[in-house]
This record gives sequence, structure tokens and C-alpha cells, in this order.
Amino acid sequence: MTKNKKVIYLLVIAVMSVCNCKKDDKQGGIYGVITDKATGEPMRAAGVELFKGTNLLTKVVTGNDGDYEFKDLNSGEYILKVTVFGYRNIQYDVLVNSGKTSRADMQLEDTEIFGDDYVVLKSHGIMVQTQDLGTATWSVADNMCKSLRLAGSKDWRLPNIGELAVLYQNREMIGGFKKEKYWSSTSCNYHNCYDFNNGSTGCFNNSESLNVRAVRTLP
Repeated sequence: MTKNKKVIYLLVIAVMSVCNCKKDDKQGGIYGVITDKATGEPMRAAGVELFKGTNLLTKVVTGNDGDYEFKDLNSGEYILKVTVFGYRNIQYDVLVNSGKTSRADMQLEDTEIFGDDYVVLKSHGIMVQTQDLGTATWSVADNMCKSLRLAGSKDWRLPNIGELAVLYQNREMIGGFKKEKYWSSTSCNYHNCYDFNNGSTGCFNNSESLNVRAVRTLP
């Protein structure tokens, strides 16, 4: 064998060896289930993003059982990011090994969400204004809330007496409350009100003029 032919032969063997190595390198994946930490319920239609370093590779949406999966991944370190409205953002580091599927279950914690004119109290299932609508008699107050158009929604209403208790407990975070009485939708002989001065309740004549703050039920 001549010297040139021998060199070419060795190069061919080297290339074949590299190709065979790549062919034997099996890809892995990531599988997991996302749930609500408080209830254990699966998080349906949650967006899960897959990053390699700072580069977004792809995104999937969880199924009815809160499950998701990424396939055909090269071995290495990846980052998962989950963002769901009403929940704290979460980031999860995952190591993928060749030919194996790594399990990455995640639990999401709910959180309050602040808009320009409202606060979402996720754990209580309501959205509330961050400022009063004014003062009014009960029937006018009821109409004021029902006529409110805010945050793309038109199903605002007067809070019931239990919801007013929640607002009172979170009054500093929500903001804008006066240390005065607020109308509720809960009836007594007339309608109940909640005193934001001392946390007490009372039954007031509908003709009284009290403060008005609207809420809506989260879908």
C-alpha cells in the first residue's frame, strides 16, 4: 500500500468512527406533572418553556392531567419555566441523560396579582377594585357596581358580607379604603354593611349613604 493510499484509508476509518459514535448517542427527554400546591389539582393548559441557557428552545402546554413532555433532547442541562396567571412564576433546572427521560414534577403557589386599578385575590376567588366608587344609597351602589367596566370585565358587583371581611383583612395590601362603613349585597331587614374602622358589621337602612367598593368572581 502506498503512503498516500494509507493516509486516505486511515482518514476514512476515522470518519466512520466519528459517525458511529454519533449514531450510538441516544437522545433523552423530560416528563412531568404540574399541580396546584394548595389543592393538588392538575394545572391544565399551563405553558411550559424549555431553555438551554438563555435560549428558548420550545414550548408546550399541559394536558388535562397537568402533564407535559419534551422529547428528542440531547444530553445536558436544561431550564424549565412555567408561568400561569394567578400563580408565582417557577423555574426548574433539569439534567437530561443520554437515552433517558428525566422526571420534573412542579407545584405552583397562587399569588395576588396587581393591576392598575384592581387586585386579584386568587386564594379567595375574587378580583377587587383598588379605589372606591364613591358613596351612595344601597340601590344606587348596587347599580354602580353592575355598571362598572374594568379590566375587560363587566360582571362587577357588590361584595357579600364574607367577602368584605376578606377585604378588611387585606385592606393594607389592596389600599384606598376609608375607616368607614361599606355596603354589602347580603340582606338583613335591609342590607348588611362592614365597618372598616373596627371590623364590625351592622344592618343599615337602604336609604343610608355608605361607601361602595366593587368585586367580581374569578372565572
